[in-house]
Amino acid sequence: MTLYSDLDLPEDASPEDVKRAYRRRARATHPDKGGSAADFQAVQRAYAVLSDQSKREHYDRTGNDSAAPDIRAVAMTTLATLVTQFIEKMQDIKHQDPLAAVRQQIANGKLQGDQQLYQQQQRIAKWKEAQKRLARLEDALRSDGRISASVRFASRSGVLIAHAQDDGTIRLDFPAAPVIEAAVPDDLPDALGIAPDAVYRTGALRDLLVVLADEAAVRKLDPDLTAIGRITRRDDIRGIVPTGPADGGAGYDFVSRFFAPADGIAEDPVTGSAHTALAPYWSARLGRDELTGLQASARTGLVRVALRGERVHLTGRAVTVVDGELLSAP
Repeated sequence: MTLYSDLDLPEDASPEDVKRAYRRRARATHPDKGGSAADFQAVQRAYAVLSDQSKREHYDRTGNDSAAPDIRAVAMTTLATLVTQFIEKMQDIKHQDPLAAVRQQIANGKLQGDQQLYQQQQRIAKWKEAQKRLARLEDALRSDGRISASVRFASRSGVLIAHAQDDGTIRLDFPAAPVIEAAVPDDLPDALGIAPDAVYRTGALRDLLVVLADEAAVRKLDPDLTAIGRITRRDDIRGIVPTGPADGGAGYDFVSRFFAPADGIAEDPVTGSAHTALAPYWSARLGRDELTGLQASARTGLVRVALRGERVHLTGRAVTVVDGELLSAP
C-alpha cells in the first residue's frame, strides 16, 4: 500500500485531485460511517503528506513519509472543515417539522396503533438530539476560532459586514440608499403593462423603485424585458424594482421584484441590495423600522429588514452553492 492508494489516487494527481479524494475518502472511512479507525488514520496521514508539496516531493523520491507533519493537527483542521460543511447542511433542521414524515405514513395507512406513537416518539427524540449536537458543534467551532461571527468586506460602498447569528441566520449591514421621488419615464407604463403610482430614484444604487397599488399587481407583472432593457440603458438604471404593500395577514409587509435585463438578469430571485432602498421607503410609509419583505420571484425569498439610522440590516438564510479558495497573484 502507498499513500496514493490510501486516497485512491494516481501518482500524477493534481493538488485539487488530492483535496477532492481526501474529502471523499475521509467521509467513506470515518468510523461514524462504518469505517475502521485504522483506515481513517491512514487517510489522514496520506493527505498530510500529499497535500504539502515539499513533503510530497520527498515521499516521491524516497518512499518515506516520516517527514509528515503532526497528524493530529492536520486531522483536527480537516475535521473542522468537514464539520463546518455538516453544519451548513444541518442548519435547516432547526426549522423542520420532525413529524412530517410520520404524518404522511399515517395518512397512507402504513402505521397503525402503537406504531404511530412509537414512530412519533423516535422522530422527536432524534430531532432533539440532532439540534443538541448541532448547537454543540457550532459552539465548539466558534470558541476555537474556526467559525467567525462576523466577516467584513471592503467595497465601493464602504465596509459591508456579514454577521452569523445564533439562530443560524446571517445579518448583512449595508448603507441605506436614498429614496427620491422622480418623474415616471414616459415609456415605463407600456414596458411594465401597468401605470405606476409613483417611482423613486435611489442614488448611487441606481435602481428605480416602482410603486404599485397592491401585492397582486406586483405578482402579475409580465414586463416587456426588451423595452425594460432600453429604458435602463438610456436612463443609467441598474434595475427596475416594482414593489407594493402585502396582502393583509400575509406574514410579511411588502413585496417586490427585480428586473435588470440590460445586465443579463431577466429577473433576480432575491436581491439583497435592492432592499437597502426598499427598507427606508417602506419604513417611512408604514411607520416601522423593522419589516419583512417578500421578493415574489418564481423562487421567492423572505428578507427581514431593519432601518438603523443611515444603515440597513438585512437578515435571512443562505445556502452554500459554491465552495472554493481564492488565491492572490504571486
